[in-house]
Amino acid sequence: MARVELPESRLRARKRRRRIRLSIAAVVLAVLLCALLVGLSYIPALQVTQVTVSGAKTLASSTVQAFVQEHIAGRYGYLFPKRNIFLYPKDTIRDELVHAYPLLAAADVHAQDFHTIAVNVVEREPRALWCPTMGSCSFIDERGVVYGPAPE
Repeated sequence: MARVELPESRLRARKRRRRIRLSIAAVVLAVLLCALLVGLSYIPALQVTQVTVSGAKTLASSTVQAFVQEHIAGRYGYLFPKRNIFLYPKDTIRDELVHAYPLLAAADVHAQDFHTIAVNVVEREPRALWCPTMGSCSFIDERGVVYGPAPE
């Protein structure tokens, strides 16, 4: 037996058109919301323009500033700027700063205001010398961490 296609009822067709319109409206609304968030992230009032460094004695403050400026350059996923005060990579800066400069025991990175990132660093204090070979000595801090070469 052959199957006979019956025409769609007007009520069912109306419901289907309504569902399609609602789906299109939801997608357009989501795209507009995303565009609004991206646009708001570029507002100059929320961009980091200054980095202040405190606690640096041996390590130059300009070195730490350049390090932070390098890490807040660029974008996340080609959309959101890393320079935004709400989006800057605070934990990454803190961890990589201590890793890149063994002279630092700790670093604290936080937003001072909407335009300034404050970086407080704690440098290691030498407590002893470790000389594994003659003429090659390194500093040791209070925790026993060998962190840098000692002068001759």
